[in-house]
Amino acid sequence: MRTWKATQAALALALAGGLATLASACDSGGPLVPDVDDSPSSSITVEQLGDRMSGGPVRLEIELLPGNRPLVAREVEVEAPGEVFDEEEIESAVVAVVRSGEAWSLLLDLGGLEVAFDSGTRFRSESGDELSLEAFVERIEARLARGDRPAVEAKRPAPARVQAPEDRTFRATRLRLNDESDDAKLEVNVGADHFAPNAAPPPDAFIRVFGLEIELRAASGMTEVESEDDLVTGKFDFEGLVESTDLSAGTFTTMDGTRVRLVAGTSIKNGSDRLPSLADVQQALSAGHLVEAEGKGVLEDPNGPVIVAAEVEFEIENDLEDIPGGVEFEGMVAAVDPAARTFTLANSTTVTVSASTRIEADGDLLDLGQVAEALARGKAVKAEGDAVVVSAGPPRHSNALSVKFESKD
Repeated sequence: MRTWKATQAALALALAGGLATLASACDSGGPLVPDVDDSPSSSITVEQLGDRMSGGPVRLEIELLPGNRPLVAREVEVEAPGEVFDEEEIESAVVAVVRSGEAWSLLLDLGGLEVAFDSGTRFRSESGDELSLEAFVERIEARLARGDRPAVEAKRPAPARVQAPEDRTFRATRLRLNDESDDAKLEVNVGADHFAPNAAPPPDAFIRVFGLEIELRAASGMTEVESEDDLVTGKFDFEGLVESTDLSAGTFTTMDGTRVRLVAGTSIKNGSDRLPSLADVQQALSAGHLVEAEGKGVLEDPNGPVIVAAEVEFEIENDLEDIPGGVEFEGMVAAVDPAARTFTLANSTTVTVSASTRIEADGDLLDLGQVAEALARGKAVKAEGDAVVVSAGPPRHSNALSVKFESKD
């Protein structure tokens, strides 16, 4: 099995080749832009999959064969590096709704996993209509009573650290009913501890996640193993909300920390709902808008990551529903830490206020220092706004997009 250092070396060579292509294009008078023509995912061996996972975190999409006990993967795909920042997801049929006091969960057909949820979870019907917790539960229980197999898509922000293989915890921030009840799927970040080769196949190996043991049977043709993590060309996709811009360097940084460089020849897609330049992005951010960036490019620095963009589109995002992990929050402030730029609500949710957070001017308090002073004087402070959940917890941790502070005697 190739070591992770060898994998890094291969990636470095691939990136060097891609950047050499850029330099050659520049020298020949061509546009300074990488070639990112779409190519299908490439097949890899189970051994190569283990090698990729050894250098985690890696995002895997795992589709399971229906009706199999033990669990057998139909397809395992290593996704592009930037996907590790996206929401993790479980899709499965539901066996039962479980309630214990104020704690709710869905018991899934997928290995008996339980997905926790609460009043802060956002609920959707099959058609995308918003539901209350009570309406969502009623629909599930009505279908179960009829003998149907209701299914759900459960999503949560990717945790700051890869979850241990034996940890079965999954607290959903978004739940949606799904008609595809026979299709069980996981999209989850994994590392070396989640892969175990089998000394006496079949199966060829196991993936262990959420306390489940999933068999890989590639040798018999039951499991397909593929990769979008293109070590040959170093081509990658990127997507996320723009945190900041640097016009002098021609770069922008997304909220997941990815930095993207625009170069001569980068194609910026135009349209009535798109921003035509990085300067327009900066102006939109200064005006308090949310801007989403999506595109393709080549990694410039494998440790960054810094991406040289071949194409990009910038779009002002006004609908919180379209932002992964987007939530509304409201509650009384229990504590504040101006140095750490955080405040904590009475329900234990921690909210981070960044340089790009819009603090509403019609509020009573305009920064965290004023919030701290108000609390010290014995005043109650209410906070409400929009945020992106970065850790479902408990306790939940969110990054504020906008916030309004109101003080009360």
